[in-house]
Amino acid sequence: MISARLIVVASLTVHGCDSAAPPVPILSWVPLIDHDEWVPTPLVTDPLASHRPFDLRCKRPFSPEHDALEIDTRTCNYASASQPLSRPLEVGDRLAIRMWWYPLASQEPSEAHIALLLGNEIVWEEHVAIPGPADVRELELESPASFGVDDEITIHLHNHGYNNWIFERFDALLEE
Repeated sequence: MISARLIVVASLTVHGCDSAAPPVPILSWVPLIDHDEWVPTPLVTDPLASHRPFDLRCKRPFSPEHDALEIDTRTCNYASASQPLSRPLEVGDRLAIRMWWYPLASQEPSEAHIALLLGNEIVWEEHVAIPGPADVRELELESPASFGVDDEITIHLHNHGYNNWIFERFDALLEE
C-alpha cells in the first residue's frame, strides 16, 4: 500500500502537477490605439514632414468610423495623425496591422505612400499604385525596438486622387 502512494505522488510531480511550477503566461491581442484619440500631427513633430507637399490643401482628412480611422483624400492631399502609445512595447513583441482601401482613382497615374510609425521608427510602409483595385493588408510583424507610453504612433498617408483608406487595427500580442 505504501509503494502505491509513492508511485502516485511521484507521477503527479513528474507530469506537471507540482504546485511550485510557475504559471504559464496567457497572451492575447491588445489594441495599441483608440480611434477617438487621433490628432493631426504637427509639422514640427511629423516624422515624415519631408513628404508633405508644397501645395498642401487640407481640411481634417480623417475621422473615427465604426472602430476604425477613415482617411478621405478628397479633403486633403496629405494626412498624418498621431496619438500616444497605450502600452509599452519591447523589441520583438508581435504586432498586428489591418488596413484596407476602396478602389483607388486618379485622373493621372500615381502612387500612394502609407506608413505606420512608432516614434520616428517606420514599423510598416507600402507604396500603392493609383488607379488600383480595393485591397486589404493584414500583417503580423515584430516591434523593431522598445517603445514607452510617451512614444507616438503616427499613421502617414499621401496620395493623388479622391480615395478612402481605412486603418482598422494596430494590436500587440501581450501578456494579460
